[in-house]
Amino acid sequence: HHFGLLFSWKIRQGVAKNISRETVKSYVRYFWDKHLREHFATEERLLATLLSPKDAMRVHLEDEHCEIENKVSEILSGKDDSDKNLLYVADFLTQHIRFEEREMFPYLELKFTPEQLAGIGDELMHRHAPADEDFTPEFWQRDYKETDVA
Repeated sequence: HHFGLLFSWKIRQGVAKNISRETVKSYVRYFWDKHLREHFATEERLLATLLSPKDAMRVHLEDEHCEIENKVSEILSGKDDSDKNLLYVADFLTQHIRFEEREMFPYLELKFTPEQLAGIGDELMHRHAPADEDFTPEFWQRDYKETDVA
């Protein structure tokens, strides 16, 4: 979750520093394609094997994934790539991560054995490449200025 929170922070930095819309959108596309889309899909596949489709926590998680995916699609398609929508995605993803940490994880801990939970964690780790950050330009850096782009 650290990298999801960092993604949100970087979007906020881009907006606050008036970084070009295209640069911030490129970063959203990069992170969505390289990390977030697969993370959501893996979580949903794992929960589908563990929880009923009607389980309220599962439904809540999937609804939030859908909301984030829809907003990211609006940004990437240009339908709504406003600062307001960029900040909405950053804030909503942060809130979603907090939901998982504060509500979903404790819920799963009550429903499953430590061994089952370890299996879930192993599967998530196995399916995810390390969240390396090789996106450029690093517009979120304190000393970065838009004119740094060649």
